[in-house]
Amino acid sequence: MKKLIMITAMFMAMNTWSASDYKVCETRNKGGLSECVNDYMNQGYQLHGGIFVIYVEVGTSWYYQSLIKFD
Repeated sequence: MKKLIMITAMFMAMNTWSASDYKVCETRNKGGLSECVNDYMNQGYQLHGGIFVIYVEVGTSWYYQSLIKFD
């Protein structure tokens, strides 16, 4: 069973491993995140996954979005 789970995980991650370029946008506000993402998308990158938010303390948060570019 463990081998089956490992093979499935490797198969699902294969797109990331075969990618030629991988970028992550990181900002403290949503406006900066959308600007960063739009800049990379204009260069041919595609969204990879969803937005990830980390709440550091009350009123402070970091926003992340990964992008990938295939050859």
